[in-house]
Amino acid sequence: AALADPDSLRAIVFAGYRALLDARAAGSAFHPLSPQRVHAADSGLLAIERGPFGPDNERVLCLFNVGPAEAEWRAALRDLPHDRILTDLVAGDRVYPSIEARDYSLELLPGEFLWLLLGDKPG
Repeated sequence: AALADPDSLRAIVFAGYRALLDARAAGSAFHPLSPQRVHAADSGLLAIERGPFGPDNERVLCLFNVGPAEAEWRAALRDLPHDRILTDLVAGDRVYPSIEARDYSLELLPGEFLWLLLGDKPG
C-alpha cells in the first residue's frame, strides 16, 4: 500500500532506486564483462571508468564523493571526448566540466555521485 502512494517515503525511495537500476540496465558499459579501470582522484573521491563495451563502444565514468567535504575530479583533456559531451545517465542532463590548464574539472558535494556517459548515446 505504501508503494502505491507516490508521496510515501517508501515509494519515493523505490522510484529513485528503480531509476538507478534502469540507467544501469540500459548501458552496455555496465555489462559484467565490460572492462573497468580506477582513476586516481582526490581523497574521498572514487572514480571508475567502465567500457568501452558493446557494439557502440560505450564508456561511462562513475564518480562517487564518499568523503565529508566537497571534492574535485580532474582529468586530462585527452582522456575524455573531444566534443565535451558528458551525459548524466541518472538525471539525463548534460554535464559541462570546467576546463583549466588543459584539464577537465568537476566538483562533487559530499555524498554526490555521477554516472557520466562519455560521448553521445547512439540513436
